[in-house]
Amino acid sequence: MVMTNTTIEAINYTKDLDIEYNIKLLLLGLLFIYSLGLLYLSNKWETDQLWQTIIKWFIMRIPSTIYLFFFPFFMIFLFRTASWEIIYRLMIAYFTYLFIVLMLAGKLGLFTLLANLLGIDTGVKKMELQTK
Repeated sequence: MVMTNTTIEAINYTKDLDIEYNIKLLLLGLLFIYSLGLLYLSNKWETDQLWQTIIKWFIMRIPSTIYLFFFPFFMIFLFRTASWEIIYRLMIAYFTYLFIVLMLAGKLGLFTLLANLLGIDTGVKKMELQTK
């Protein structure tokens, strides 16, 4: 049985598509597990300082909720048109966002630590309305 170059190229192309599909599945599966884990941890974490609240909302809850909301659309539409490099670039943009938020929250946390060392109370105060 003699194979032509076009047959070999077609086989290689379909194998490349299969590998790309598996990479997309792996990336989306990891993001799904990561988002579920972050939402679970954010629901269990009781914050008492502002920098912890910033990390809880802007890193754990908001991006995970957005990703989980659009996850079915990723599963339906993204596999048809987008390559795995686009998904990879979206992950790089997401982790860059995480790095920036962590840097800002870390700076706020350091200022909070310094204020606590100086004796300034920086805890979040709860305001309650007293009715008669």
